[in-house]
Amino acid sequence: IEGNTPSVELNWKTVSEQNNDFFTVWRSFNGTDWDIIQHIDGAENSNELIAYQYIDRKLPVRDFIDYTIYYKLSQTDLDGSTEFFPIISIQCKAPKTHMVKKTNLLGQDIDPNYKGIVIEIWNNGETSKSYRP
Repeated sequence: IEGNTPSVELNWKTVSEQNNDFFTVWRSFNGTDWDIIQHIDGAENSNELIAYQYIDRKLPVRDFIDYTIYYKLSQTDLDGSTEFFPIISIQCKAPKTHMVKKTNLLGQDIDPNYKGIVIEIWNNGETSKSYRP
């Protein structure tokens, strides 16, 4: 998340390219229905390492929090033939921004003067433990 905007950075590399016209980045929220989100020009012909990157900044916040987003990449040659690469999944979680609750080991709410083991429950469901002497 950059500021309040969720984003996913996708990176890939090629060690050589032959007749590569372009790459297509696809996105799905269910793994079945796919949308093209970007075309990226290829190098046509190359024998050098080339790094590519796309940052997906057009994510609805409601779908970004505790959600899986699927991406796939395809590469299209100058003759129109296309190759698809394996699907990857990104598990997105809400950032841990604020504590929702503090309890003791028995799950009882505690006050600021409590001494002992403290369980902290965060807004994204994560927990952490600390000890107050």
